[in-house]
Amino acid sequence: LLLVLKPVHQDRCVQQVRFISSTVDDLNFVSAGADGALQAWKFDFESSNTEMLWNHKAHASGINCIDIRKTSGVLSIISGGDDGFVSITQVVNDKITSFYSRQCHVSSVSSVCFLPLDDFCSTVLSVSIDRSVVLYDSSQSLQEISSRKCVISDISAITLDKANNLTVYGMGQESFSLQKIV
Repeated sequence: LLLVLKPVHQDRCVQQVRFISSTVDDLNFVSAGADGALQAWKFDFESSNTEMLWNHKAHASGINCIDIRKTSGVLSIISGGDDGFVSITQVVNDKITSFYSRQCHVSSVSSVCFLPLDDFCSTVLSVSIDRSVVLYDSSQSLQEISSRKCVISDISAITLDKANNLTVYGMGQESFSLQKIV
């Protein structure tokens, strides 16, 4: 493994990066920043050049967390921000084809993820420092399925294991079965 990316100067604080794809020739990734924007990038190994593919303002303030899924040629990016909003951006052939956003929390969103409960990953989860854990149907413009409060303060992250056990981390940790949320 080699570190080959040339530095790209940006006038923004990058808070999250997720890799989309990699080939012999290039590497594609999405970055999220304190300016509320998602940006897609392509790094060309031969020329060592980095090109921005698109820039999309998804939040009014900083983006704290992102997750990506690619199904049937559609790249879906879920993001959570300091503004309490959860947003879904969908991209086909490096073009944004749909975007929807909803205020889901009263405080900053700490973590978001697509849940592998179906082939399309249409169920998504978000947690916030307001101690709420919320499930949504992303195929229905973030229609809330279920929510609950957890006992953990200052939630910073979530993990989901293969048995659908969810662990919420922050000032301590709380684990429970996903079925208990629904």
